[in-house]
Amino acid sequence: MNQNNVVTEVAKTVVTQDLNNIPNGYLVELFKGEDGISTEVVLTVAYPGATKGYHAYRNRTMRFVCVYGEVSVNTINLFTGETVKIYLSSRQNEQRMIIPPNHAILLDNPFNDSAYIISYPDPPYIPGTDEQFKLTYEQVMQIVKDKSWDEQKT
Repeated sequence: MNQNNVVTEVAKTVVTQDLNNIPNGYLVELFKGEDGISTEVVLTVAYPGATKGYHAYRNRTMRFVCVYGEVSVNTINLFTGETVKIYLSSRQNEQRMIIPPNHAILLDNPFNDSAYIISYPDPPYIPGTDEQFKLTYEQVMQIVKDKSWDEQKT
């Protein structure tokens, strides 16, 4: 890109759905990598009453900051079964949540307003090479019980 020109780029938006194919929000690619392919920063919107997840990654750390609204982030360590629930709010106690790989992640918005969450995946998302696992709560618990996370395929 010529450093002297102001440019615009398409910010791809994807409507997301729960496991029953009901829309639960959307994603907006905010920042692409220098390669023009990888997505480094994403806006995740969770509709009122929606849940997003469970999702899990073997090699990706996820970072979340709620910039509007409120959301509960629930994680389950896929090796130990340890659970963590953190309430993120743009209204009080602004926090950044860092979730290492090998955790199932559920975003839960039981509130009456959409929640807007900035997420920073590390490493970035690269189309066609994503390692995201979409799991039900029952699948997560079975993986923990059977100690079978290393055997799971996307």
